[in-house]
Amino acid sequence: MTIDYGTTTYNGVTLTLTQYAYLDGPDGDAVYTATAKDAAGNLWRVEWEIINYDCDDESNACDWHAPADAWIIETADEE
Repeated sequence: MTIDYGTTTYNGVTLTLTQYAYLDGPDGDAVYTATAKDAAGNLWRVEWEIINYDCDDESNACDWHAPADAWIIETADEE
């Protein structure tokens, strides 16, 4: 069974999430983060800034369509 974690776009690159985003970092400096893959198979780390600390539902904590940052952590040829 394959789980659909969703997709997001960063600087024009479509990223397919490989896990659910999770809260990461110390209080006051935390972000939501997840890993993702691009079409070439590169593994990325994606981060979303928390914009709503007081929400009861994590779906409202970040602008999930606009990651704050993303970068390649492993290229496809390193696998």
